[in-house]
Amino acid sequence: MLDSCIKNGNKPPVFQHKEGAFVITFFPKRISDGINSLITIIKDNPGITGGELAKKFQVSGRTMERWLKILKDDKKIIFIGSKKTGGYFLKYIDKKKPFEYNKQINK
Repeated sequence: MLDSCIKNGNKPPVFQHKEGAFVITFFPKRISDGINSLITIIKDNPGITGGELAKKFQVSGRTMERWLKILKDDKKIIFIGSKKTGGYFLKYIDKKKPFEYNKQINK
């Protein structure tokens, strides 16, 4: 279990004994980590589709849609083309100061 968490990029789980029960707390991968990696993938693969991105990151299509929406709302990426054949591109690249996503997300 510990190896799987680390392999997937998650923080190691916390094991605790509380009031006669054994509790394991898992920590999901932080959204900002995924979004920063997403920017790199889009930069290296201009025109990549949402489906291709979801497969690369091993996340659901819905999760990828949320991540892409965050970047679109922040005007970091744009979608060019039709729904069927279009793809995502970085809107602006500052080579002196690479973009890093650190915005806090409230669920």
